[in-house]
Amino acid sequence: MKSRLFSNKFVVDAPLESVRAFHSDPGSMAEITPPGIRVQTERMPDAIADDEWMQFVLHIGPMRAPWKARFEAVGASGFTDRLLSGPFREWVHRHSFEQLTPTSTAVVDEIQAVFGSGAVNGFVSRAMWYGLPILFAFRAWKTRQILET
Repeated sequence: MKSRLFSNKFVVDAPLESVRAFHSDPGSMAEITPPGIRVQTERMPDAIADDEWMQFVLHIGPMRAPWKARFEAVGASGFTDRLLSGPFREWVHRHSFEQLTPTSTAVVDEIQAVFGSGAVNGFVSRAMWYGLPILFAFRAWKTRQILET
């Protein structure tokens, strides 16, 4: 069980509070998900808060990835979502926001994960993991598009 690390950082020309408010809305996930990936929400809290959880299914082409995650360490500088069940054996995703100037914010995503086991979860988790650079490039572009207008 090898733990893998992924990190991504981008800057958006928007104040920290706007960036934090956007990412604190669980519905924003669907807004920044690339075409070709459909998010089917089964349970969504009104807002991201400690010990709240979210359940959804990601449809990626013919792959179906049920996902349940709990929010932790929610604060002014970001939050963490921890996988409770899904295609990975482990998934811990820290979303951090850093004010650079009064009108620009760095968004940093750090993920620690362990691939799932078995034929299906092993395949799905690897396919998702190796697609992360594309996913996060889209998220950066879409976040800028939404918050900079």
